[in-house]
Amino acid sequence: MEAEVYALLKDYAARVSASIDSADGARWAAFVDEGLTRSRRGLLVDEVRSSAAGALQLRDAWGFRPAVPNRAFIDCGCGYAESGVIGKGLCIECGELVVRRWSAEELRLLAMVPEYRGRVEEILVDTEARQQKQIGVRSETPFADVASKRARGGRALRRLRRSGRRLLVSTEGDLPSERWTQLARLTSRALQTSLPLEGRRADKRGLGAAGLAALALKGDRDILG
Repeated sequence: MEAEVYALLKDYAARVSASIDSADGARWAAFVDEGLTRSRRGLLVDEVRSSAAGALQLRDAWGFRPAVPNRAFIDCGCGYAESGVIGKGLCIECGELVVRRWSAEELRLLAMVPEYRGRVEEILVDTEARQQKQIGVRSETPFADVASKRARGGRALRRLRRSGRRLLVSTEGDLPSERWTQLARLTSRALQTSLPLEGRRADKRGLGAAGLAALALKGDRDILG
């Protein structure tokens, strides 16, 4: 749902930006960061910044509000969810939040290139099976051993990225998107053991890297029980 909302806001911005006075648009953009911080919704900074005046009203009208620190079901320890600014790194809650957003954006992009999506899905399904099998094996270094299974999936994504460039053609231009790349960089700042590496390797792996990051989260939970 979040990826759909982002896509709708981008489409809205493309339609109305020409109708908004440039000075007014710039003034609105200057208030985005401060306004979202004051309302404890800083995690929307990157999303709303790429849209246009009216974006927040539209987002609220669609009835989709992200979790924020003053609600009981999120426990932000780094400040990112409130301010949109990263300090030493993303806490566990925000690291998981960013991976969910990254995965949603990846699924949105893959829907535009069905043949490439099919190949990515095959790699991820195979990687998950290998990961789960490894989790069932006793080991003194479980996180590293499980990560090695994801690394194998990562190498498969790299090969696909090189051989399948012709399949990455969509009406939105080059894939992955700027937002996908931005979320990958945010993931590289997560404090979880397995996530930073998945984020740092995203550029070489291309689409499917967010799927591997989601598997890293799942793997860590399964190992810890």
